[in-house]
Amino acid sequence: VVIDKKMMKILWPSSYLMLSLVQNFVALATASSQPNIVFILADDLGWNHVSWHNQGVISPRMQELVDAGVRLEKNYVQPICTPSRAALLTGMYPFHLGRQGKVLMVGKPTGVSLNFTFLPELLQGLGYSTHAVGKWHVGFCDWKYTPLRRGFETFYGLYGGKSDYYKHVSKGGFDWRDQERVAVEVAGTYSTDLVTKRAVEIILDQPAREIPMFLYLPYQNVHEPYQAPDEYFNMYPKVGDNHVRYTLASVTAMDNSIGMVVDALKTAGIYENTIIIFSSDNGGAVQ
Repeated sequence: VVIDKKMMKILWPSSYLMLSLVQNFVALATASSQPNIVFILADDLGWNHVSWHNQGVISPRMQELVDAGVRLEKNYVQPICTPSRAALLTGMYPFHLGRQGKVLMVGKPTGVSLNFTFLPELLQGLGYSTHAVGKWHVGFCDWKYTPLRRGFETFYGLYGGKSDYYKHVSKGGFDWRDQERVAVEVAGTYSTDLVTKRAVEIILDQPAREIPMFLYLPYQNVHEPYQAPDEYFNMYPKVGDNHVRYTLASVTAMDNSIGMVVDALKTAGIYENTIIIFSSDNGGAVQ
């Protein structure tokens, strides 16, 4: 992993590169000055959904990270959600995990095999605090497959692959957890705002703990259903197709959230010793 002088980078990883990331995270974590690691994963973000490829997209905070970091774009992710997430969390090609096919559907009695160690488990063993805020989607048919049993100290988000951004309901029912508790109180709040608030709280609490942090932020944006607050929707008045307009609004909502996360790192005084990695789990949806 190449790190610039500010310990910042932007990355669109392939499965092979994800394996390299796991190896390099562990190597960095054993160094005398352990860096914090913030891994931001967008959902169904297309090549043309970011300002450095499309000037019509409003994503200034991500653009700042791109300009200050390293951009790697000759790599490939898996084509759908679960295989990419499984590769990221294990450092293994999905076909080694039996997860090279379809995404995990709600209610299916399966998940990423318990025979494989997850990245946060390794980092916990090296003294890191480990946190996941956002979308899980690598199995929850049994408690053994859920985040708190796979290396994460805290979890706040949805277990499944998609849900309404405000109601947090999918075909499988209400899907938002605070640790392992069903967090019904979040109904009506935009999921990206929930992710932002919790991520900022974790970051601001980190200096007092005096240990390095691994913060995994797998956003729901911009997966369907395409939803965003009016303030972001209204930023794209010239886009006639509402489907496209909400998609772009969702990108900008995520961008604002990422900016608040970066600001929190600076406020906490840990920005200079933090590696920030950004990727999408796969490309944009075709419909």
